[in-house]
Amino acid sequence: MIHRPDWRKKIELFIKSEEYRLRLKEARLSKIGRRREVLEKEVEKRIDFSKSVVNSLIEKLEAKKNELDERLEALKVLKAWADAS
Repeated sequence: MIHRPDWRKKIELFIKSEEYRLRLKEARLSKIGRRREVLEKEVEKRIDFSKSVVNSLIEKLEAKKNELDERLEALKVLKAWADAS
């Protein structure tokens, strides 16, 4: 993170400037800052929900793939049997 120029400036400012740190603290404790924490929690809930939906879809697709693999193997056996006849 420190290697990115945009973050480097912010980190250096945070380290060197006490006023900047005080402003950040004040912003965090203000009404807007507290509202931000609520929004962060809501966003995290939505992200977790999205992840669970995606994981569910992945599981369904993997099950379908396994089913199709089994059918393919069965068809290969039938084809080999038909070719042998």
